[in-house]
Amino acid sequence: MFISLGRMLGKSKFRIGAGLRITKTNIWWMWLVLMFVLIFQMMWYVCVLSFWMIYAVCYGIYWVVKKIIQTIKGNR
Repeated sequence: MFISLGRMLGKSKFRIGAGLRITKTNIWWMWLVLMFVLIFQMMWYVCVLSFWMIYAVCYGIYWVVKKIIQTIKGNR
């Protein structure tokens, strides 16, 4: 089996990344590298999700304050 941790650049045949043929002797090392990559990706997506949640909370606070101000100005 051939595992690649890379990407093609556009429509060209040039590829960036690392490729390795998995054999019985290196399967555990490849598994370790793959787990490291997956954990890094999971951490990245959790950070992105956290920032989106912070944005949503800040926008919600802004919206509530805006509605309160509009209500106060409307009652005068």
